[in-house]
Amino acid sequence: MNGVLCTLSAKRLALLQEDPEIFEELVESRHESEIPGLLDLGKTWDALDFLLSDRGRDELLGDAILARKGQKLRAKGAHGPPRVLAPARVRQISAALAKLPPDFLKTRYPSLQGKEIHGNYGQEKQLPQLEAVLRSVVDLYARAAIEGHSVMSAIV
Repeated sequence: MNGVLCTLSAKRLALLQEDPEIFEELVESRHESEIPGLLDLGKTWDALDFLLSDRGRDELLGDAILARKGQKLRAKGAHGPPRVLAPARVRQISAALAKLPPDFLKTRYPSLQGKEIHGNYGQEKQLPQLEAVLRSVVDLYARAAIEGHSVMSAIV
């Protein structure tokens, strides 16, 4: 199971809503070429969700990785339908992510110990990878907020 985030312009969102099969093509083609606005979180998605929101206990950051309150698309994902956050919610999440202290992950990382986290995250050597992916998440949300885009989240 891998997590995927993708920014969606109004046009891209309309295409996905009109033809749900485009979602599958988008997800499959991410391995073949770089897709603007698409971030493959790999197996880091569960650890990031846990660290950012304690699996949704923080309602705002609980949407950052899994878009729990996002609109479900008709597309079929391997682990449920993709969800889309509206531009207003994207701006809120972007602002919250921008306020995270520089040592956020380093401080929170020990809380993964003893937890069942997809990808078995919790070992010290994985911290740099999580930090790099979180920087990419923060950047993705910042760009989407500036451009007025939605963000789609899916587990594939």
